[in-house]
Amino acid sequence: MPGLVCAASAPEEWTWLRKVVPPFLVTLMVLVASASGAEVAERGEPGAHALDGRSRFEMRLGFADLYVSDNQLTDAVDVTGGAFSLVFLHWMSESLAIEVSLGAMNVGVSSRETIAGETVRADGFGGFLAGGRFYPQLRGPIRPHVGLAVGPMTDYQVRDRPWQTDVILRTTTVGVGLEAGIDCLLGRHFVIGVHGGTTARDGYSPQWNLGINLGWAFGGAQGSRPSGG
Repeated sequence: MPGLVCAASAPEEWTWLRKVVPPFLVTLMVLVASASGAEVAERGEPGAHALDGRSRFEMRLGFADLYVSDNQLTDAVDVTGGAFSLVFLHWMSESLAIEVSLGAMNVGVSSRETIAGETVRADGFGGFLAGGRFYPQLRGPIRPHVGLAVGPMTDYQVRDRPWQTDVILRTTTVGVGLEAGIDCLLGRHFVIGVHGGTTARDGYSPQWNLGINLGWAFGGAQGSRPSGG
């Protein structure tokens, strides 16, 4: 089989899969079990928290491998580990949503004072990922989920020096993002949640990340309203 031939011919290139999958599965089970235990029974409008047919814009902020260094003697500042992404989701059913995201991870900024002036360097890796999320059939505003997304990721570096700015794009590889999270639906539109997971790229060590997400949902059925009387 082609998959077996590939694994046998390049075992070292995909060892990150063996490092990522087992701890990730444990994380999924813990988060889903916690959220399931905290399920709130739906009251009032039967469709108030329905997801089928809805769409959402989501902004995500977090960190991965955070590192901060400030050397006042040399005026050197290093900050690494920021993560940011913009996500669009659409629910094909109550349990399955497709998603596309554009973002950056392991964003780092370093500043140095030189004779010619301040030099600032920013680097990290960013990419465009597409995939899906699975939501268990739970009622109420607390919705745990797991997700998988795949897409190209590119290392980049921006160097801002006096009188000159350079943008350098480095290696582009295939990236895989695995995630577990919990959404809290505040009414029909506003969503706040937490997420954690790992991003792996061929030839690089996997990186764990953690953050919060803020979303705005729209579309879909309005749900049945209780009749007066």
